[in-house]
Amino acid sequence: MGKFKHIKTIGVSSDKEELERLHTKGREGILKHSGTADIFDDYQREVVVKLITDQLLSNIVSS
Repeated sequence: MGKFKHIKTIGVSSDKEELERLHTKGREGILKHSGTADIFDDYQREVVVKLITDQLLSNIVSS
């Protein structure tokens, strides 16, 4: 059986900020694909999003 290659394009840009974002996205993709991603970072991100969402909904209901 031959070697397996996975090629993925994440984007192109000449804007410095966009290039940094694409670089970060690429590094995260590599970490997730190689199985070395930090599951605690993902969990913490989900917790923060839920807290913010709950607070926003609470503010809407209270108004």
